Amino acid sequence: MRNAGVDRAVSELVSALVLVAITVVIVAAIGASVLFLDESQSGPQGAFEFDYREDSQRLLVTYERGGTFAAGNVSIQGPDDASARWSALAGDDTAATIEPGALAPVGEGNAYGQPVSPDDSIRVVYIDPEAGTATVLDTWNGTDAT
Repeated sequence: MRNAGVDRAVSELVSALVLVAITVVIVAAIGASVLFLDESQSGPQGAFEFDYREDSQRLLVTYERGGTFAAGNVSIQGPDDASARWSALAGDDTAATIEPGALAPVGEGNAYGQPVSPDDSIRVVYIDPEAGTATVLDTWNGTDAT
């Protein structure tokens, strides 16, 4: 005759193991969906390099990689409502495509219209003319963050 206490302990152990296995599967599925989510579904993306020139109080913004953007649809935005389109900063036509390596100087002597401080926060923003939305592609948070 079997001991009822042993059967009960085995049953509780199996139940606990099944619950742990279900939890592990759920966590793995959620983790995989986050890690392998297709980035193209999250909107336009671009990577930029920022080079601050303290002597001239200018920020050189270089397009490194990412989506395809018309120069007239990318805006450089800073504090105090300072802003300029990439096309105006780079001297390009608004329909010109921004290619990797393209450079836009940001500072007082051009369309941006004011010096860049080492404490400024400068955003590179894609403006979708059809949807009327703006997406921040990259941000420079001053010389302390680089």
